Amino acid sequence: MPGLHQKTFSTIAKRVYSQNERLAEEVFGQAASIVRQEHIRYYHLQADEDAILDISVSFDGSWLTRGHKSLIGIGCVIDVLTGLIIDGHVLSLHCHVCAQMGDWIKRETPHCYEQWKQEHIEKGECTINFEGSSGMMEVRAAEVLWGRFVQRHNLRYTTMVSDGDSKAFNKLLEVQPYGPDVVILKEDCINHVGKRFGTALKNLVANCSKKGITLGGRGHGRLTAETIRKLQIYYTRAIRSGRSAEEMRRGILAGLYHGYSTDEYPQHQFCPPGPDSWCFFKRSIGEHQYPTGHKQRVNTPLDYKLLHQHLEPIYNRLSSVDLLRRCDIKTTQNPNESFHHSVWSRCSKKNFHSLKRVEFALLSAEAEQNSGPTALSTIKTKLGFQEGEHGQRLGQARERKRVYKSSFEQQQKAKTREKKTAAAREKEAEEAQHTRRACFEVGGDQNPFNFPFFFLPNFQS
Repeated sequence: MPGLHQKTFSTIAKRVYSQNERLAEEVFGQAASIVRQEHIRYYHLQADEDAILDISVSFDGSWLTRGHKSLIGIGCVIDVLTGLIIDGHVLSLHCHVCAQMGDWIKRETPHCYEQWKQEHIEKGECTINFEGSSGMMEVRAAEVLWGRFVQRHNLRYTTMVSDGDSKAFNKLLEVQPYGPDVVILKEDCINHVGKRFGTALKNLVANCSKKGITLGGRGHGRLTAETIRKLQIYYTRAIRSGRSAEEMRRGILAGLYHGYSTDEYPQHQFCPPGPDSWCFFKRSIGEHQYPTGHKQRVNTPLDYKLLHQHLEPIYNRLSSVDLLRRCDIKTTQNPNESFHHSVWSRCSKKNFHSLKRVEFALLSAEAEQNSGPTALSTIKTKLGFQEGEHGQRLGQARERKRVYKSSFEQQQKAKTREKKTAAAREKEAEEAQHTRRACFEVGGDQNPFNFPFFFLPNFQS
């Protein structure tokens, strides 16, 4: 089947792209209205329609080209409570007309270039809306998004969830988009914090190897790749389960000192007490049993003499109260990453696309992400295109597939959790039976708990 002629395609594209601004107001306005209603309902607010609400959002940037020389970049804002995309902005360093005709005029008739450039900008045909490096596109996008949304929908982004890069946040503190009286807070993505911890351990092993110190390799208690992976999981899990910064810190240190523990020198001062504790040592004490078998029951052993002097600075730095307080919301930037994937699936990174094309891709991705595949039919109708029968069936089929896939994945995750829980209970029962046998052997058949009192060392938290 032959494709469209270039002029026909350009005519249709101009017709579609000319409605980008109107579509953006409708699509983002609908999302903002839902976000406003959900915040009022969830937090039981008594707010008028004109009252300004403060919300927490997740912000991240992405680029069309991998590397540091991309000509197109985007920034999007997602509400933390509802997960809806409520705003987005596209930045461009390139204009095809300026690159072709502008260079020719500048070369052939340089005295006419400035006049042509001025007319080109006044007509609104130039697609360059940013000047600077590609890396600063994210900073500029944050400045634009934070400055315009309060005027349109009476919503203020007072809490910003971002990754470790704080350039955008520092710029917002500098420009003060809501005035000096409104302070914008920063929350860290817990996935990025966990990755930062794993990277620090990997760099530690590599740097010590250059100095002739071997922390990894074979042997009991070595810092191998599998041990680093487990420690990173323990670190992230402690952040997710902690209800305060101090509780997070104790959970992080518990994962470290639990691995240091041996029968001769147990270090469980940070492990949670009680019979329901995940620590076998504290669980055994809570059940009035004799805790033994560190070598078999510590799943991630660590050599204290070899590793402590190297791990202590990393744990102190990444378990600081200031850092953990920025993880209080316990949210991630996974919705942003998913949305970026949806945008670039419409504009492949293998080819270059114009500013208008990326803007339309962002709008269509936002509509589908918030309302499902059937929202694209509404966009086509607003653009003046009649939706055919096959298009409607395709949208409905994609919607059913999305719902089924989500439900199927949830079922599989639930089955996996049940299997893991059953395996853990079976393992605990075997350990408890082994402990009872050991107690009978030590104390005799008449008194299974006839063992000497076990005193813990006096550690400081």
